Amino acid sequence: MRHTVKSIINIIEDFAPLRTDYGCDNSGLLFGGKDWEVKGVLITLDLMPETVSEAIKNNCNLIVVHHPPIFTPINAFNISLPTHNAFCNAIKHDIAIYSAHLNVDFAEKGLNYRLMKTLGGENIAPVDGDSFNGLKATLKAPMSLKNFALHCKAVLKDETLTYLGDDNKIIKSFTAINGGGASESAVLASKNAGADVFLSADFKYHLLLLAKGINCAIINFGHYHSEIAFIDLIHEVLVKNGLGEMAVKSKNHSPIAKFLG
Repeated sequence: MRHTVKSIINIIEDFAPLRTDYGCDNSGLLFGGKDWEVKGVLITLDLMPETVSEAIKNNCNLIVVHHPPIFTPINAFNISLPTHNAFCNAIKHDIAIYSAHLNVDFAEKGLNYRLMKTLGGENIAPVDGDSFNGLKATLKAPMSLKNFALHCKAVLKDETLTYLGDDNKIIKSFTAINGGGASESAVLASKNAGADVFLSADFKYHLLLLAKGINCAIINFGHYHSEIAFIDLIHEVLVKNGLGEMAVKSKNHSPIAKFLG
């Protein structure tokens, strides 16, 4: 069966529709013709020169990447920059690039939902209000903040994970946003939703001060560790739709994976 860039995009967007209400994002087809026939699909977290070389080696002429390699408009390509270099090399070899970012993060059974399940969440549901894109869940067996943090550290294989709050606070429910979802509005929304702890990545100093001041427990996991499941998730979507032989999981999915542990 012949598959085109458009037909594969349709499969991904049936699972995770593009939306315009997420603010700044650049999900969608960044390069390539929708009518191009696809020989193989490489799924990756980031786009780097090594990723494009991997696509060429595996005869993949479509790369599905989570983090948009071009996030804001640029005036010119600077091939001394790794991301620009990778993008230009993809163009040179007629490799289409599709970014599945916030649409996959917040799809009904998307990356954030998968994170909640991985952490042991039950009764998973959106938090009321438009200031919080994350989800709230309950734990089957309540545990202390310290033990829940250790549990999260183990299941995410995240040696960078830290937490803020009373070690002995009992955690019955939690909210979370995968990736860099730490913001003032998110901290306040989690508190107002009655969650016992809020999990996300990339907390800045002033947010931790705010959380401490309003007695909102925080677990700060690694951005990478909360999103690496993107590769398996998209692979499963493609396999379910009969593209198992074409879908390749990138081994060069993030240039800093080894650094992060």
